[in-house]
Amino acid sequence: MKQRLKQIYRPLEVPECIPSPLPVVGAALVIYSLFQYAYIIYPIQPGNSDWEFLVIGALVDNAFTPILGIALFLFGGAIEMPLWRIVGSRILTWLSLAFGVIYLLLVPLALNDGMRIGRYMNAQMATAENISQSQQQKVRKALDSATTMQELEVLTTVLNLTPSMEQRNKQMPDDSFVARREWLWETIRSNQKRMLEEAKALYTANRTTLRKDMIKAAFGSTFMAAVYLYFFFAFKMVRKKYRLVEDEDL
Repeated sequence: MKQRLKQIYRPLEVPECIPSPLPVVGAALVIYSLFQYAYIIYPIQPGNSDWEFLVIGALVDNAFTPILGIALFLFGGAIEMPLWRIVGSRILTWLSLAFGVIYLLLVPLALNDGMRIGRYMNAQMATAENISQSQQQKVRKALDSATTMQELEVLTTVLNLTPSMEQRNKQMPDDSFVARREWLWETIRSNQKRMLEEAKALYTANRTTLRKDMIKAAFGSTFMAAVYLYFFFAFKMVRKKYRLVEDEDL
């Protein structure tokens, strides 16, 4: 039984050639990738930096599917090919040129969108700092104008401070009005400082991610453009004229 499993078999009728599944698989991958690209791009939002940047990243991430499809379709291309492969090869080489040009154009677009997003993030961080300073000035002014413990209690409730005035009363029941007011001010400053530090940490992380995404988008687009342009120039033979092979040529 083991010997029979190891023996080599061949069909009784050997065909002149065995059809390769690679061109069919390659064409299927290319067609699938076109639908995939349409899904990524739609709905179109030109002028939206966030949308453009996300689309460029998605196009780079999904570029290997059509590249693999084109490579499989063109793989094993011989001098003699059926008409459907000649037509398909010509279409795919011109499609490679189109994709190559598109990915080259995506490089400056990705860098420009990344810088626009970076400027917007800088403006947001500056706005957050200004709002924090403005809020502290307003609270300081309100505290300076307060004259009773009840007014301090109202400020504590409005600002939703932690620890609350009630907790402070339990901890320090003999606080003077001035001591209570200064404690309230320090609590507010501490909370504002903590929130601002959290915002700065998030800003720093987002800036780092943005830089990495910009490098990935620019380098990835350049690399993909080079691969597509290679297909166009390396397989220029398929765009030349062919003649029908007659029986006497076989």
